[in-house]
Amino acid sequence: MTFSDWHLFRFIAVVVLATALLVPTMPPWAEVSALVVLVAATGLPHGAFDPYIAKRRGVWKSGSSLIVFSFLYLALAGIVVGLWVIAPVLSLGLFLAASAWHFGGDWSARILPRLAFGGLILALPAVLAPTEVAYIFVVLSGENALALVQGLSATSLCAATFLLVEMIRQNSSGEVLARLPDLAILITTAALLPPTIYFIVYFCALHSPMHMRETLIGFRNAERRSAIQVAFVFTLLTLALGLCAFAIMPSTTSISDAAVQIIFIGLAALTVPHLVLIDGFRQREWDSVK
Repeated sequence: MTFSDWHLFRFIAVVVLATALLVPTMPPWAEVSALVVLVAATGLPHGAFDPYIAKRRGVWKSGSSLIVFSFLYLALAGIVVGLWVIAPVLSLGLFLAASAWHFGGDWSARILPRLAFGGLILALPAVLAPTEVAYIFVVLSGENALALVQGLSATSLCAATFLLVEMIRQNSSGEVLARLPDLAILITTAALLPPTIYFIVYFCALHSPMHMRETLIGFRNAERRSAIQVAFVFTLLTLALGLCAFAIMPSTTSISDAAVQIIFIGLAALTVPHLVLIDGFRQREWDSVK
């Protein structure tokens, strides 16, 4: 049996949970540091393959068209940041909805189960650690974002009910029952770990490695090396933009809050063009390299 993405996720989750039992309290700076380092190491590269993916899809074919693609990609990301400044609560809500759809694709290809899985993944911390999630939402979008915590709680109830009905209806052959151990791991991590660490475990131990592997196995060896080089360059560019954003943050903002804002708003900005590229095109040949 090969060591699949799901085995990796389970292994890392168990290790993190065991470590949390040995070190029950983690200072905020350690949580934020882990978030910054691991998202930079595994989260950004999975999106940094987008330029090469676009090349495979014929979006760009020359150096000049790559410049145009990069400009449009960054322009769309900039629009997201601008919208966040103008309407922070709406932007956070849309980002959560887009993330639920995107993460749900790790679990199911069918629309309703995908939404249910993704909604549950996003909502678990709001149910099991509402105070911590509320603080993060206020940092990202202000006091009015507290309403989104309640919205996520309702989402979790709807998603869990749907998945339970699906499991009963499909009996032993259903995808919900097959993923029940992984759902149990998610619930445990959401209950015992801070929301930022829960996010790291899912995003950096399952979602990003899964999508990077699925992308790379669709390339021949020479293409794979070229794709990795392109991803490395665009990851460095993204990190440079993040450092520039950090440098212009107001001096009254704490380092931890500034890091949370840059990471999550930055991920939101990159998620939109990423979804347009990955989920917006429906050609059949893309299935092997999405």
